[in-house]
Amino acid sequence: MQHTRSAIAAKFCALMLLVPACSADEPAEGPEPSKDAGAAADTGVGVDGQSDRSITDASVTDLTLDDRTVVDAQGGDAQADPRSETGPDVPPSVPDASRDVPSGVPDTGGDGPPPVQDAGRDGPAVSPDARLDGAPPSIDADSDAGPNVVVPEDTILVPPVPRGTVLGTITGYEISSGCPMPRPEYCEAPIYSTYDRNTAEWWDVLVDEHLLSRVNVVMAHGRGCFDPNTGLDGNGNMCPRHLSKLVAAIDRAGAGDVYRLGMWDDTGAYPGARNHVDNLPGGTLFDLADRNSWRFFWDYNMRIWFDTIPSRLWYRLDGRPVVAFWSLAGAFFSNQQGNASLLLRDLRAKFQARYGENPLFILDQTWPQLDTTITVDDGQGMNAWFVPPGNHYTYRTWNGSSWGALVPAFRDPQTLPGCGSACREVLRRDGQALRDAFAAGLTAKFSLLEGWTDIYESAGFYRSSTWRLPNLYINVTRESADPTPATLRFQAEGADLLSTQTTADAGTRVYRKDVGNIGKLGDATGWYVDFTQAPGWLEYSEVTLGCGTYRMTARVATNAERTIHLEIDGTSLGPVTVAATGGPASYQLVHLGAVRLAAGKHALRLVADTAGVNADWFFVRRAAGCN
Repeated sequence: MQHTRSAIAAKFCALMLLVPACSADEPAEGPEPSKDAGAAADTGVGVDGQSDRSITDASVTDLTLDDRTVVDAQGGDAQADPRSETGPDVPPSVPDASRDVPSGVPDTGGDGPPPVQDAGRDGPAVSPDARLDGAPPSIDADSDAGPNVVVPEDTILVPPVPRGTVLGTITGYEISSGCPMPRPEYCEAPIYSTYDRNTAEWWDVLVDEHLLSRVNVVMAHGRGCFDPNTGLDGNGNMCPRHLSKLVAAIDRAGAGDVYRLGMWDDTGAYPGARNHVDNLPGGTLFDLADRNSWRFFWDYNMRIWFDTIPSRLWYRLDGRPVVAFWSLAGAFFSNQQGNASLLLRDLRAKFQARYGENPLFILDQTWPQLDTTITVDDGQGMNAWFVPPGNHYTYRTWNGSSWGALVPAFRDPQTLPGCGSACREVLRRDGQALRDAFAAGLTAKFSLLEGWTDIYESAGFYRSSTWRLPNLYINVTRESADPTPATLRFQAEGADLLSTQTTADAGTRVYRKDVGNIGKLGDATGWYVDFTQAPGWLEYSEVTLGCGTYRMTARVATNAERTIHLEIDGTSLGPVTVAATGGPASYQLVHLGAVRLAAGKHALRLVADTAGVNADWFFVRRAAGCN
């Protein structure tokens, strides 16, 4: 879809300071620009059981592959959390092992954990995707701890392994409200009581959502800062220095070996940033022939982004840190021909001089269209973005590979559902629009997902009661990012369904709008669900798992002996006795059982059979695969 310069400028003046009506004195806090400028895109369109309480084969036929499977329902004694009872849930640290990888092999950063060993025994390492082809899956009981005791690898997240295209979710952080528009009906609001990036809790929620989605890389925004050396203000309200809060949240989650970041360079913000800093008239285009202005790309944005995000968290594709650039359209820039390529070469040289690595640049198709001197040495990847409502995904071939861009849904800001083509509406269709986009790009090298927190354009992936299940788009993303995950950690407070899901008193809604029995952990690493009534339960629904044998663990606290159990698709793994942990704020790890599951979608329900249990999370680890 083509747009006149004036139309785009009028639409985004509050954000981009492109017209005189926009103030150049204060940073605008407003919607991210609708990224549809430029030329039309190319469209492609048995377990060792030791308990009399073990469930018989007949009772678990819906969970297993054959009638030989036995579910381990022995409830082990509560195990003290080896990390601490009060400190953050941080797995043992792993030394940085950054390395180059062969060309064409997606690299998760080179500093993940070592391969996970099969539970409780010496033997060959299990690769992170835990797909074992060979002997029938089983849990070996030769460990000193025994099969019903939590072993360290039972609760250590391992990196996702792409099964095709690498998925990078574009993630903004300008939000300070769950509905930043004037009417609530404009918004597909998140479930959370507050949604404010100025709080540490917002970043904790963001990290949890990303980890559960198993997305391969988070493409965090960079819109630049007004000062190259200090401060948090910038045009579009996403100065990359804010990302220090994301780094802190990643460390609080113990996810430093799993969570990876690339830079999304939101180029539409550069004209307003330069006009503000250099006191130019509003609406002045960014002249690429003016090399002095190139400093806004490097000194005011890219350098700050990569200085803020430590190299241990950088995502590397083909061994190279990733930067993806948005549009070079005439709505924002002038004199592109012959200058854009020189800009890219200058940025690459500065990056190599400062960090000693050669970045991988992914360009919007407007770059080579508007500067024909750009080659594959300048931009290693190139996508065609998308133009709703005509398409919500594209895949474009460049440099011998396919590169994608997609969105789960779309609607222009401040419009109502059902507005149709007038507001460029793309319907969600209960996740099918996103599944269609993923299915079209199975062989793509890298695909950009717009945009995880995009409330303005009704394009988000976050938890929302607007969806049929709050975790619907997290689930759909995981089905493509890592369809047979080796590990998953389910935070109790983020469940799709809870037994106490009622309209809670406003004073008790510390996490989400619909539940009152959620509290903040004393060590500020997250939240817990307080089961004050029995039976109490929480459920994650439609969780896709690969065929294999899984070990289940919970992190719980109680001041007296209690009983809990885990149900899978309505069948219990058996009651587990939880000894007193030292109080409701003293958490310990409890083995919930092990089970062989068929590949497919499963409902995982943690149940408190007796009241007085606080649940932080439960963890699923695939210990062995299937033939």
